[in-house]
Amino acid sequence: MSFSEIIGQQEVKEFLVKTLNNGRIASGYLFCGPEGVGKTITALNFVRAMNCKNKVNDSCLSNSEEKCSSCKKIDIFSHPDIKVVFPVSKKMRDNHKRLSILQEGKMHLYAKTDVITIDDIRSIEKELLLKPFEAERRAIIVVDAETMRKTAQNAFLKILEEPPQNTSLILTSSHPERLLPTICSRCMRINFRRLSISKMKEFLSTVGTFTDEEVILVSRLSQGSIKKAMEFLSEEFIGERKMFKKIVLDNEYDILDETYDKNTLERFLKFLLLFSRDTYIGKLGGELINDDLKEQIKASSHNYTIEELRETVRILGNCLLGISGNINPQLISNIAYNRIRD
Repeated sequence: MSFSEIIGQQEVKEFLVKTLNNGRIASGYLFCGPEGVGKTITALNFVRAMNCKNKVNDSCLSNSEEKCSSCKKIDIFSHPDIKVVFPVSKKMRDNHKRLSILQEGKMHLYAKTDVITIDDIRSIEKELLLKPFEAERRAIIVVDAETMRKTAQNAFLKILEEPPQNTSLILTSSHPERLLPTICSRCMRINFRRLSISKMKEFLSTVGTFTDEEVILVSRLSQGSIKKAMEFLSEEFIGERKMFKKIVLDNEYDILDETYDKNTLERFLKFLLLFSRDTYIGKLGGELINDDLKEQIKASSHNYTIEELRETVRILGNCLLGISGNINPQLISNIAYNRIRD
């Protein structure tokens, strides 16, 4: 996929093309931005463009009949000098499943407990001791780098401090604050933005036929994230959203009273948080995210004061932090449900 095929991120693409034209490619990059806005696919194309045999400042088009050998190999993750590392479970790591996950396009579908370990970084170190086989510029892409354990981060820092010649190390991260400051300081930081509604509409037109109302709703719910947009378009999400709306609008919290599944609880808390946020914003006359619930939100806003809504948003935000901090889901659900009931 060439830069021209990547949706949005125009400033980033122009900067990278300029970098390729000038031949001033850095040894370390940190691609930062919200989840699902194109950081990884842009990193992959940047690496393709560095080594493309047909172009100077970009890579071959994805549907090109004359795609060069380098782009073909990178596309199927078989290039000997291009390595992609991302968080996986111990079982997947032990069974050497990373390549099949890459080829299936599922590198971002990992559990919260999956990490990048020091053994992964040591594997990179060993590969970098060898000379490149064929690449003009060797590259290592570390996806969701904030999932590196501290020991792995310290080991990776040593690589950044003395990178081999003609090698680029590219980190992608939605949470760069979780990385060591010394890692961030040794990388050229490139910031990615959320996609606009017009860009989301451009993307959604490639995956199905949707009304303007559906596009606006999905764009707002996904907050400019293609990954989230695809989740929101799934049948599972549509069904789950109907259940969440019924629980909140009809006060049927008993449906989830005995449900302490962590992932479901997290999604429900996010729904509650957005609903409460919209109720708060609705009282102030602002733009809603849940555009399909505007009448219900308007009616709900009359039942609460600004202070009550602020406190509800604060409590729900803390509940979400508790989920990520592995606090007992039952305890969190009791706090959240009791707050909303009250």
